[in-house]
Amino acid sequence: MRKIYVLFNPRSGNNMGAEGAKSIGRYYGDAEIIYKNLTQFGGYANLFDTVDPEDDIVICGGDGTLNRFVNETRGLEFKNNIFYYAMGSGNDFLRDIGRTRDDGPVCINEYIKNLPVVSINGK
Repeated sequence: MRKIYVLFNPRSGNNMGAEGAKSIGRYYGDAEIIYKNLTQFGGYANLFDTVDPEDDIVICGGDGTLNRFVNETRGLEFKNNIFYYAMGSGNDFLRDIGRTRDDGPVCINEYIKNLPVVSINGK
């Protein structure tokens, strides 16, 4: 059975991230959903080492949560579909790709591959 790993930022959406992440079940029917609090889990390398390639990963949060995911997974190999479920207060990324919160989880694999690297003040 396919599993859905829901990685949520409890601070997103004005500290309603955990509650918002629970609403994702309506999009996945009877799939097994595993919730992971991003402030308390062991890191993305550990996650990708333990999930099957057919399992989906859903990033729940705002632009900051998505930015952190992209930066912390740079150089990691994964075959999973990565979805973004916007729960932040701004959601600029979602608007940039012509989507809204009402669309539900959006597959973002094409947007997070081969990104340019930017350095600011040596970081």
